[in-house]
Amino acid sequence: MDNYFVDRAKRTGKEIAGLESVDEHVAVLGGLSDRDGEFILRDAIAQPKDGAKEFIKMYKAWRSGDTAALWAGDAHLRKEAPWIAARFVEKRNIKWIPRIEAELKSGKPTAIVAGALHFSGPDSVIALLEKRGYKLEQL
Repeated sequence: MDNYFVDRAKRTGKEIAGLESVDEHVAVLGGLSDRDGEFILRDAIAQPKDGAKEFIKMYKAWRSGDTAALWAGDAHLRKEAPWIAARFVEKRNIKWIPRIEAELKSGKPTAIVAGALHFSGPDSVIALLEKRGYKLEQL
């Protein structure tokens, strides 16, 4: 998905900027404790055999803009390891808001591209911007 938007932006001469640096992005996984890394590995191995079916369900939720279904689809991680879920999504969202606001205040047309879970749930990029007074419309 990222490559699609990067390629399209380059073809049309659009400016591209990241919400986080490569180092920040790598630190999300690279900074995990051994215990947390082991949890993620074990959890991935234990995923149900109908993983393809679950992927299709999440893909359909994404395509239709059903953020509630996307959020529900990630409930397992939030229940079993909320500190990991927060590290992957909510904490990053909070860090991104000043960067997003700076772009919005620049007056330039701006598109924000991130994983779908960053736009789902109570601490989503959308919710955080709305708390700051922005009016957003889902397309």
